[in-house]
Amino acid sequence: MIDIHEIISRINAMREQEDRTERCQNYFAFCSNSSDVDTSCRKAMANWCYQVADTLGFSHETVSLTMSFLDRYLSSRRGRSQEALDSRNMFQLVAITCFYTAVKTYEPVELGVDLLAKMCRGFYSEADIISMERDILFALDWRVSGPTPMDFVRHLIELLPSCESKCSLIENAEKYMDQTTTDLQFSYFKPSVVGASCLISSFTQTHCFDSDELDSFRVRLSQMIDLADVMELQKKLNVDTSICLPKLSSKTKDVTTMNRRRSITISSTSSPVCVTHTRAHTSAAA
Repeated sequence: MIDIHEIISRINAMREQEDRTERCQNYFAFCSNSSDVDTSCRKAMANWCYQVADTLGFSHETVSLTMSFLDRYLSSRRGRSQEALDSRNMFQLVAITCFYTAVKTYEPVELGVDLLAKMCRGFYSEADIISMERDILFALDWRVSGPTPMDFVRHLIELLPSCESKCSLIENAEKYMDQTTTDLQFSYFKPSVVGASCLISSFTQTHCFDSDELDSFRVRLSQMIDLADVMELQKKLNVDTSICLPKLSSKTKDVTTMNRRRSITISSTSSPVCVTHTRAHTSAAA
């Protein structure tokens, strides 16, 4: 069993790492007057990534990472990010490339750029994806291996007493994470806040701790993470914060070096595709 102090040390180290990452903002405010890019484009691409991830057996955490890359890139105002905010075709290319990079960063598999191009039915070439990945990585200063909300969930849950329902807590937290992934407003919060909120929100689904155990956890949590931000995020999730967080007052990889264990082969005709050659379909997809 991992020592509690070791867990807290790891959480603090992850928080220091996330503090070095630039915060996201409402980048849709940067769109030109003639732009047809809006929040529906982001949601459509998030759903497309979930569809592909489910088909290929990827973790939903990879999609969360994808949208983090996308939001940070478009918030950076670097490279070709403005082009992506003025063109749905470019926006789609950025999202698809972020997914490609997230798979390389997080999954123990290799998603070939040739397969990805086929999944796009040739709308984007391999060269398009490779070039865009380079632009994204430079804009992000190659910071693609930071802690995710679920990294914090997995560490924070170790601060709780042993419970048979811990697996259910994680599953419920993942569902809340999926909800935060598809909505831009949640990208404004740090991963630690998102993770803590998703975990605490899952308490409403699983009742396996008594009040004293939860109070002890809340006090410990308040020493590491801003509970005001957690409560604000929970309100956006429509979770009753009075149940989960009473007032506490005084208690208060570099992608080129990744190891690959296997590669993916899948028929392009069986792959979910949201990008086609026609603008009508493109508009529907993004």
